[in-house]
Amino acid sequence: MATVQTLKEIGEQIGLKGTELKDFIREQQTLEREEREKQRVYEREKEVQQEKQREHEREREVHQAEQKDIEREHEYTLKKMKLEQLEIKMKVGFPMRGEVDTDGKLDEDDEHAGTGKAGRGKGIQARGPKMPCFDESR
Repeated sequence: MATVQTLKEIGEQIGLKGTELKDFIREQQTLEREEREKQRVYEREKEVQQEKQREHEREREVHQAEQKDIEREHEYTLKKMKLEQLEIKMKVGFPMRGEVDTDGKLDEDDEHAGTGKAGRGKGIQARGPKMPCFDESR
């Protein structure tokens, strides 16, 4: 930005005097004003573009977070379904004592369902704690 004094000196060096010098100074000041205005407009457009870019980035991050949440929920649902299937298989495959088997009858293998020895014949049944024999003399 040239001051009026420097513009006057420049005009005098190129041989301008009087009204021509004043017109030259005004013209140069107008050109500088227009240049500064163009620079401000450019800066504003640049800021708007940067803000749009930041907004787009935020939207992308929100979308990624939503996708992760959906994926996590899907994985949770799958694990829950697998667990439910496993529970059903355990109930069907190893019915507890006294429950009705899939064929509707109580079988020999139903007696051992709780021990995991279904269909393998008589297994070791759980016993109570060992106690000394009862002595009536005492």
